[in-house]
Amino acid sequence: MKARERRVLNELRKDSRASFTAIAANTGIPLSTVFKIAAKLERSNPVRYACLVDFEKVGYPFRIGVFIRADKRHEAIEFLQSSPSLNTLLRLSGDCGLYAELLFKNMPVCQDFLEMLREVSGVRNASVHFLSVVKQEDFDISLND
Repeated sequence: MKARERRVLNELRKDSRASFTAIAANTGIPLSTVFKIAAKLERSNPVRYACLVDFEKVGYPFRIGVFIRADKRHEAIEFLQSSPSLNTLLRLSGDCGLYAELLFKNMPVCQDFLEMLREVSGVRNASVHFLSVVKQEDFDISLND
């Protein structure tokens, strides 16, 4: 990826709704070039548009991360995927096999879910952490390549 493309991509990451005129002004890249780069990024699919939700403001104040050790990873995955509270599920290398991020409206629902998770066949350990976003989606695509 060329330096100009990375600069446009960084601007889109800061504000995906920014106008091409604003991106051109912020990067010093001509407007027509910004338009071509954005079109190329959309065609080649490194860019997709999504919204970042403040889950607490929409009624889900309990956001937890769970590191799961499971002998039967498939059963744990099936259980987690069936939960309407699941936001993200990652497979991990190392001792913990899975990481799940879940959202809950209240603590009793969260506790009920965790009790059911611990009863899933093969789940050896579930380490629970309450999450609070400090910084989100702010990685700067390197311009030093």
